Amino acid sequence: MLAHVFPEVVLTAVKRNGSAMMRMERLKKADINLKEVHHIAGGPYKGILVNKQADQLGTVGPCEGRVEFMAYLINSDHNNAAIRDRWTLRFWFRGQSDGVTKKQTLTEYFSELISPKTLPRKYVGFVKRALVLLQRYALIKRLELEVEELDGEEEDLPPIKSFVSVFTPDSYTYRFVPEVPVDSKTFLAFKIKAGCDAHLSLCAVYGDVERKTYEICLGAENNARSFIRDGSLGPIKAEGHTVNLLNENDEKDLNKSKRNKIKLSLLWLAKKQKMLQVLEDAYPISITTDTLFRSLFRHHPVT
Repeated sequence: MLAHVFPEVVLTAVKRNGSAMMRMERLKKADINLKEVHHIAGGPYKGILVNKQADQLGTVGPCEGRVEFMAYLINSDHNNAAIRDRWTLRFWFRGQSDGVTKKQTLTEYFSELISPKTLPRKYVGFVKRALVLLQRYALIKRLELEVEELDGEEEDLPPIKSFVSVFTPDSYTYRFVPEVPVDSKTFLAFKIKAGCDAHLSLCAVYGDVERKTYEICLGAENNARSFIRDGSLGPIKAEGHTVNLLNENDEKDLNKSKRNKIKLSLLWLAKKQKMLQVLEDAYPISITTDTLFRSLFRHHPVT
C-alpha cells in the first residue's frame, strides 16, 4: 500500500499577495525536515505534520488535475458580512495510472471533501478534512489549496456553485473533469479559450465518449463551422456556420482591441467631416492637397 510507504502527510502554508496557499503532500520520514515542523498531530490526526509558515513553496512539476470553485463565507466579526473567495485545488498523483483512474480519484476526493453532510463550517475544519482524506486516497501524492479573496471584483459568468478549469494539449485528447450531477440543471455554462477546433463531450457514462455521448465541436474548419455529433467522431446531428466564434486571446485584450478600433473609427470619422468642411469653406476656390492635410492634422496628427 502506498499509504504505508509514505505514512506522513505534511502541510506547509504560505501567504502572498492577498492569497493563502497550502501544500499537503506525502513524504517519507527521511525526507521530512524536523526543524521546520511546528506541530505533530496525534489521535485521529496521527500521521499529519504541520510545518512552520514558509516564505515560499518549493518548485514542483505541473499539476495533473485542477478544480476551482467559489466559496461564500460569513464574517461574524464584521456584522456577518459575506466574503467571496476563489478556491483552487491542484492535484498530483503517484504511479502510472491512466487518466480516467486519476480523474475518478479526483472526482471522488472532491465530492467527499465538499459533501453537504460532512462539510466543515469553518476554514480550519475544511483544511483538517482535506488532510484526513488525503491519508485515505493513496493515489494522490500532493494537493495544493489556494484561497484568494476577490474583494468584490465582478465576475462575467452568472452566479454558479462551482466551476472547473481544464487545460488541454493541442491534440484530439479528452481530459475528464469531475462528474457533474445534471438531474436538477437546465443548462451548463462554460468558457473556452482556443483558436479553433474546441471539443466538448457530454457523457452519460463517465470516461466513455463513444456511447450515450453528445460531442460538441466549436470552431471547426479554421474557426468557421460548428456541429454536434453522436459520440466521438460520430455522425453529425446538427451544424451551423460560426465564423470567428473562438479566440485564443485573453478577454481583457479583446476588449482593449475593440475599444482601440472604435476609437480609430471615430477619429477618422471626425477627420472626414473636417475635410468636407474645409472643402465647403474654400469653394469655389481650389486648395492644394498640402493645404488640405495641414488643416486636417493640425490638431490631430496621424497615429
